[in-house]
Amino acid sequence: MAANVNKISVIGGTDSCYNITENSVTVKPDEEVTFGVVEWSDATAEEALNQQLYWFLRVVPTAIDSRRPGRTFGYTMKKKLCGPYSYVIEASTSDILRADSISDKIYVNGYTKPLIKKSEWRAEPEGSDIRKTPIKYGNKVYLWLDTEGLNGGTVSIEIYSRQLGYDQLIGGKQNIRVVNGEALYFIGNTNEWMAKVSSWRDQQEFYIQVKDGGGNLVFDEHDDDVHARYLRIDKEMARNVAEPSTNITPTKIYQPEVNAERFEPCKFEEIQITIPVVKDGKTTTDAIPVFKDGQILENPSTTTEDITRSVLFDFNDASINPAAEDIVNNVLGFLLDNRGTQITMKGYACAIGSIEINQELSQGRSDAVKDFFVQGGLEAGRIISLGLGELNAESPDDISRKNDPEYVNSRRVDISFSFAGHGANPVVFETIAPSSDKMITLDTIKLDTTDCYREDDKHENKIMIKSPDARKFEGSGASLQFPIQSTLSAANPGPIQYIWPKWNLIKVGTAERKMDSAAVYKVHIHSCRYYSDKNDAAILLKAYPDIKWNFQLSFNFSHAAAYTHANLPEYSRSNPMDNNVQTIRREMRQAQSRATASGIESRRMQNSPEMLSKFGLKLDAKWNEDKQNVEISTEFAEKLRTVINAMVKYKEMADKVKDTLGGRAKGMASRPPFMFEVKAPALNANIEWFLEQGKAPHQTKVATVGVLKFKAAPLIGASFTLDLLAIASRMHPAIRAMIAGADVVLGLANGGMTFEAKFYGELTFDFQALKINSLSGIEGGVLDLGAKMGIEVTAEIHFAVTYEYRIMEVKLELRAEAKADAHFAAKVKVDADDKGLYAEPEVGFSGLIFTFKAEATVGGFKRYVEFGNKEEPFLKPEPLKTDKIYIL
Repeated sequence: MAANVNKISVIGGTDSCYNITENSVTVKPDEEVTFGVVEWSDATAEEALNQQLYWFLRVVPTAIDSRRPGRTFGYTMKKKLCGPYSYVIEASTSDILRADSISDKIYVNGYTKPLIKKSEWRAEPEGSDIRKTPIKYGNKVYLWLDTEGLNGGTVSIEIYSRQLGYDQLIGGKQNIRVVNGEALYFIGNTNEWMAKVSSWRDQQEFYIQVKDGGGNLVFDEHDDDVHARYLRIDKEMARNVAEPSTNITPTKIYQPEVNAERFEPCKFEEIQITIPVVKDGKTTTDAIPVFKDGQILENPSTTTEDITRSVLFDFNDASINPAAEDIVNNVLGFLLDNRGTQITMKGYACAIGSIEINQELSQGRSDAVKDFFVQGGLEAGRIISLGLGELNAESPDDISRKNDPEYVNSRRVDISFSFAGHGANPVVFETIAPSSDKMITLDTIKLDTTDCYREDDKHENKIMIKSPDARKFEGSGASLQFPIQSTLSAANPGPIQYIWPKWNLIKVGTAERKMDSAAVYKVHIHSCRYYSDKNDAAILLKAYPDIKWNFQLSFNFSHAAAYTHANLPEYSRSNPMDNNVQTIRREMRQAQSRATASGIESRRMQNSPEMLSKFGLKLDAKWNEDKQNVEISTEFAEKLRTVINAMVKYKEMADKVKDTLGGRAKGMASRPPFMFEVKAPALNANIEWFLEQGKAPHQTKVATVGVLKFKAAPLIGASFTLDLLAIASRMHPAIRAMIAGADVVLGLANGGMTFEAKFYGELTFDFQALKINSLSGIEGGVLDLGAKMGIEVTAEIHFAVTYEYRIMEVKLELRAEAKADAHFAAKVKVDADDKGLYAEPEVGFSGLIFTFKAEATVGGFKRYVEFGNKEEPFLKPEPLKTDKIYIL
């Protein structure tokens, strides 16, 4: 015969009890008390000793807080759980709590001195303390109390205005519940306080006093009866509207014990969704907690969502093709499960053909979808079928364009309907999906419906997915893997309706409102504890398209902003050398043409500046895990007068520098030859926008992310080149003669030599990756301002001769170049950290960089040599970096 429990009582820790009666005990806080079975029925001593026991800690009347197996049950009550509220301890020989297995119980409560441990004014129920930040009259506030010794009882509060000499009672509230040692009170009438305050100060301070259920003041740990000091309110009205002040302490009136196993028949505790994410070539599969132990039930909400699904038709055809049939089948299945929804069909045709024929065609397409639904079981009275004729009526009636995206997208039927998306407070989970199947895993933690309390239609250990965009999925057990995909088709020829990825702009160019672009999946998980009604989904999963947009813009001039040269020898093929100067042969035609082009551009800029500037525009999109892409790019002259006018001003300044420097040099024959060039700005901007899974605490949401990059390299720049051979020839007649002799010899060998120095400098602007996230705000973004000044010395020699060797002709050719470069560079990095906005300067010297290149050809044999110290320059020091300089 099985043993049954007849009597339980305290068997250990009696010194930790204030009072023990036959069926109740009052315990001291933070001290363990042990309970055991002191009397059995229908059992010998040996049978009782071997009987398996289960202990239950229960919140009156039915909710089970914990279950533990064992011969005894040890329990320690925390101070914040002490108070009038009583918990129930029961023992059973069954691991499931049933009335026929329980014959005794004992009520337990605790006592400690009532105390206010902490008090806060908040702007939100779960927010932080706002006492350091003044509010205005009319702002809503929440009063939060953390207590000891008051659990399960009520308190009253009195609100006082701090005054000089005496404090003024403003208002109060009685019977505020204390649950789990905490109380939360919403105050929506602070606008009424303004008239009650007699102070003339610009800012008023408020505090509270607390009384227990017996009317006694409750103190804090320092024996102070003033709490929540001080709420500061500026003497200004934010809004003159009052809302009823209410006690919003959570109705959940117990807190599970640490390390105690939660137990309740027919329940689940947590839902997790695992979605594979590929980043930098690596796939991560972190589980995202979506629902945890009922927290969503504490904030119910209900909304209605509008859904529109589109099906495309073949040219001049009103029959449903196989691709369209898959879509309407999915929608039909969803609508059959959502009775009462009104459905509207809107049929369209493209602009090819007569208006009358296209009107009939659009109506025929709409009626075809309606007939499909009616034959599938939908009531015809729920469906409105409209043919609206040509969608792109402004486009040409051109049969050759029938496969253009705007014509393809116009041959369609839009199916619109509504459903209650949050009727039973489903958790909304947003994610990103490709156009093809992406497998995700849904896990329900501790799903157990084996002891469902329902008589009929009992809950099952099952997960079911319903969607208007896919077939139904279901599986037994606590885990289900199923595919999701977005509403953006891989075959979409031009997804411009997804230009803002969270919207599907179905009616481009009309006044119709923006539509949500997500594919909707309703996840059904049901138990007696949560989501008992099988018609209500537990999770509303929204899969947005993984489309990524990139817009690039570049602006450049066709030629240098300004260019001049002076004192160069006149060039002609018959007389390549100037007899008076006797200097080297130069590439005169190139220098002269550059000056000519710059001068012509300078004149044209004043008359038609858009013609000599280049705007490069590129817009491209990638989706379906970057497998599909479309690109819209062009390079054209654009009449952006605001930008161009700024460039004209820049060019005018450059020309003034050129004219001043060039005119002075040209007027002095003794001056050395030179070339001067002002570089035109080169501007590049890049904008990317896409959707991204949010990070904690927004991991169940999808963020719209924009990334901005801007670069000007150079923003402004100039170079000044001197002919060192010409300068040397003016130093001494002997040097001049040597240079002239060498040049004559090289000239006879169809060659020449150059030796010049170029002084250069430029400013650059580089704004790197400013990331704007709709959930977390602005991230990153680094500004680099750079400056560079240096000198480059280049020597070059080349010749090519042909001679006869025995009976063959041999060509000997040599081209060699030696270059030395050294420059100073300065950079200022502007960034921000948790301390504020800062600048971080850096100065460096490149060291001496030497390179040599030579190419020799003898007959049919060629040899190329190159060496230098670019990787390890001479005399290069470490860059000089300073500490961060905080600007803001």
